Parts: sequence; C-alpha cells; structure tokens
Amino acid sequence: MSDPLCDGRQISEIAFRWGFNDPSHFSRVFKRQFGSSPRDYRCRILSSRA
Repeated sequence: MSDPLCDGRQISEIAFRWGFNDPSHFSRVFKRQFGSSPRDYRCRILSSRA
C-alpha cells in the first residue's frame, strides 16, 4: 500500500496480488492489522509524500 510502484493500482488489485479473493475480507483484515482502512491508510501515505 505504501510502495510508490502501487500508486496506480486499485486496492482490490493489491488484495488479489496478495492472495485475497474478496476485497471486503482484505479490508477487514487490513484494518484489524493496521488500525485503519486500506483507503484511509493509502490517503495518509500519499498526502505525506506531497
């Protein structure tokens, strides 16, 4: 999610790449692990680069 090479990829594409076949499940697991949704995490990372 924080890799600049993934900036152009959708979150669901990243989830599928990591073996998840359900974007909703990926979002729940991600939020449990990192404390925020993938979208919020990505927005925070991208805004910190600007």
